[in-house]
Amino acid sequence: MDSKNILSAAAGGVFFAVPYLALSVPILPSLLIGGGAFVAGQLVFGKNDSKLRKFSYSLYEQVENAKKQNKHILDMTKKIDTPEVKRYIISINDTIYKIISAIEADPKKHKKVKNFFEYYLPTTVSIIDRYDVIEDLNLTSSDSKKFMESTDKMIKNLDEAYKKMLNNVYESEILETGIDLKVFDAMMQSDGIKVNNTEEKESK
Repeated sequence: MDSKNILSAAAGGVFFAVPYLALSVPILPSLLIGGGAFVAGQLVFGKNDSKLRKFSYSLYEQVENAKKQNKHILDMTKKIDTPEVKRYIISINDTIYKIISAIEADPKKHKKVKNFFEYYLPTTVSIIDRYDVIEDLNLTSSDSKKFMESTDKMIKNLDEAYKKMLNNVYESEILETGIDLKVFDAMMQSDGIKVNNTEEKESK
């Protein structure tokens, strides 16, 4: 069952259980309320899916696969023992989630993250899986130590790489907002509106 159906079913279950169990509403009206909530959930949670499907079915499939890969990354945080590496993997998972959400909301943004689906995600999964295997073996050879050290560094670099990708996804919005702020500030000044600048006062 995909996330859309799970969330819709959860909403339907809640909207059935509350009237029926807590408010003593008869079962038939409660079922109708729950069914209505399920349908509403399908419409709400399926908006991004529909947008992606219409834009590109292959992109939709890539996104769905990316969600599974990112869930795997999150699951791996429970297996990794090294605290610092665990933190980086949690951060990677969070950033990937934000990138996927951005692409679902605006499919054209996938052009901002080249090789995200085909290379970065599967490679990240592979690196984390191998790290977990070697970590569990507790090897003491110089080669194994070098491998762990280099992989630690690579996972840290991946965290930075994904953050830069997320920044690229929202680059146009950042630039547009910056321009809007400058225009807004200039308009206030031309209208004689003065705003106290706390930072400016503190610096003086």
